[in-house]
Amino acid sequence: MRGPRFDATINLGHVLTFIGFILAGAGAYYGVRIDLTAIGIRLGVVETQISKITELLITQSRQEERINQFERRLEKVERSPPQASAFPSR
Repeated sequence: MRGPRFDATINLGHVLTFIGFILAGAGAYYGVRIDLTAIGIRLGVVETQISKITELLITQSRQEERINQFERRLEKVERSPPQASAFPSR
């Protein structure tokens, strides 16, 4: 019983297979590269939107705090006893 044999010849099928592997690898590389570029662009857009949303939330919270302050002041004025007016009524 003989072991496996190795044939050192190169034929057209071997060359075409090698070229196919090279082309497939190059195609995969450029495909991934294009996808990463697209993802980078989309990520930039998302970061810009997050920045705008953050600014809006900060503005909204400031406005809410001002409304709360006005409500506290109004409650304080409503609870205080009426004072004589500096201008007499006619």
